[in-house]
Amino acid sequence: MTEEDWTRWAGTVAARLWRKSHRTDQGCIVWDGAKTKARSNATPYGYLRLKVPGGGERKTMRVHVLAYLVESICVRELLLAQDRDFDISHRCHNSLCINFSHLSAEERYVNNSRKTCHNSGQCQGHQAYEDCIFV
Repeated sequence: MTEEDWTRWAGTVAARLWRKSHRTDQGCIVWDGAKTKARSNATPYGYLRLKVPGGGERKTMRVHVLAYLVESICVRELLLAQDRDFDISHRCHNSLCINFSHLSAEERYVNNSRKTCHNSGQCQGHQAYEDCIFV
């Protein structure tokens, strides 16, 4: 895939993301489109079904991952490979937020450690990664 193809694809995805979301007073950009069904103790996530560059077939992807992917070209290969030990974390703890400045590309164990922060209401720190945002 050429850089031009990638840029065109990313622009189309970005337009779809922003068209189906709204900004809150706290700075989150909240997805209003399709969401996973919330089971007991499960957090709903927004998703889009779309063609992934180079794949040809339609794929369902979480919107916060797409938002990060569109904004941060440097990690696109890793995300498209869907590395299971690598997550896009919500620093604001809002699973429907797609605000790039509230998202962090990090190892799975760091993302999981943010649950402790959320439960305690205070960031415990995350080594080389940015602190949680409490809004």
